[in-house]
Amino acid sequence: MSKKICRRTTSAAGESSYDLYRNVHFPRGKNATMQSGRSGIEYVLDSGVRTELLVAIARNEPSTATLLEETDASQSAVYSALGDLEGRDLVDSVDERWRVTGRGRIVADLIGTIDRIEDVFAADDRYWNNHDAGAIPREFRIRLAALSECRIERATETDPGRVKRLIGDRLDAAEEVWIATPIYDPGFAEKLAGVERARLLFDEAVVTDLDKRPSDGAMEGVTVRIGSVEFALTVTDECLLASLPECDGGYDARTEIVAEDERALDWATELFEHCWSESVPVEEFFTGR
Repeated sequence: MSKKICRRTTSAAGESSYDLYRNVHFPRGKNATMQSGRSGIEYVLDSGVRTELLVAIARNEPSTATLLEETDASQSAVYSALGDLEGRDLVDSVDERWRVTGRGRIVADLIGTIDRIEDVFAADDRYWNNHDAGAIPREFRIRLAALSECRIERATETDPGRVKRLIGDRLDAAEEVWIATPIYDPGFAEKLAGVERARLLFDEAVVTDLDKRPSDGAMEGVTVRIGSVEFALTVTDECLLASLPECDGGYDARTEIVAEDERALDWATELFEHCWSESVPVEEFFTGR
């Protein structure tokens, strides 16, 4: 049995993964089970034993004997935690086996999600400590668990063009590309010429760069919109590439979040569509100036 206990890591956005889920899914209220104003998930996470037991019970409905054998806690601590969970209507005992209630299932699922978010942070603490995740809309930030299989690629002193080359190679291999960006890069814009289906979303701040875009037809066939974009995101048919601003607001062209798994691609697709829906066609934007 895994003994991993959720940690309360605080991101550059100022909220821990735990706080995000507590505030969104378990707002404080007057429910009788919310003793001392604490939600079910907050109460469980306050104890490593309660956390471990709830996750174990949600996994396979074990007996008390199994929990005593597999839990790294004293017998009295296990019995006490089971009583706490049962008293909060998170678990109940049926036919000498423990099972989660509907409420307990939700709390256990959220604990699993928080653990995956913590895995994202742990994989590259330096990146998440120095970059502003607050640039991502909140409804997507609380779903960062989707990036649990991502990696951070960096340019190096000996290979300063490594990240730019990585992005270019991915664009060359793509049949469909969606890009949201706070900057204008003529080199990447020209690469879109060979892409069958392309959408490009610029932040309003790059309007002057749009006026200087290549006149050789490189942007032909690319659907362009203007909106508010504080981070860079590229979604292709095979991967996502993303870059968050540094905590001082600067654009970081030397590091890139990279992921190829389905969960991450689904998250990135929804994020792009969200930003796209809140933008306007480039022609409409210039007409309204």
